[in-house]
Amino acid sequence: MVRELQDPPLNICLIQTDPEAGSGNLDFALQAMRRNADVYILPELFTVGFRNGTASPSKYAEPLQGRTVQALQAALESKPDATIIAGLLEKDGGQFFNSAAIVRHSSVGPVGAYRQKNPEHQFGNCFAPGDFEAFFLGRKKHGYQLRFGFMICHDYYMAAEFFACYNEQKVDAIVMIADSADTKWRREFPSLGQKWAVPAIVCNAAGERMGGSCAWDSAGYPVLIRGLGQDCERLPEVCAIGTLTLSF
Repeated sequence: MVRELQDPPLNICLIQTDPEAGSGNLDFALQAMRRNADVYILPELFTVGFRNGTASPSKYAEPLQGRTVQALQAALESKPDATIIAGLLEKDGGQFFNSAAIVRHSSVGPVGAYRQKNPEHQFGNCFAPGDFEAFFLGRKKHGYQLRFGFMICHDYYMAAEFFACYNEQKVDAIVMIADSADTKWRREFPSLGQKWAVPAIVCNAAGERMGGSCAWDSAGYPVLIRGLGQDCERLPEVCAIGTLTLSF
């Protein structure tokens, strides 16, 4: 279906959780999803954290349609047009993946997952690599869908390749989820987004020297986030909920 000349803005909720909170992050996320939004984004491996996930993957991993995704999908019962993007330690057969689960209302279709293309090798390479993959987000009530490309943490060391590839796939925006104290994306994403005229959104885990969830529009300018009762360019290190809007 052809879009209207002016699409309604996309309301995005960044839910910045702390990996040290473990499974308590799921409760925090479910509370945050009481806010109205079109897309809810959670960090990399948000229920276990990267450290636990790499140390004991068999202990923490679950299938894509496991308990975490089921709980998230239940939160969409009254939100048929919304999408949740959540970091998941996914088990598929005998392999483990650092995944971004793409969770939608049960009536929309099956849950999808972007699997990290470039896993961090220094931690024993316990995660199998995935590949570039973009997903449509449901906006049925407006008569069109948006196509998002994804990255997970260590992928940003090849950010230029990702932005170029997703440009070929004609994505509307790029989302990265992370659990990292390295803020390299703040230096590179604005110029890459400007080069390819695509918005970029980052949801990072909270914690010491972490946080900083943020977004830029297609011109590479920071998008103001409404978080902790004030407008800001990025969220602080603590657990926080921020909301922003993007126009396409």
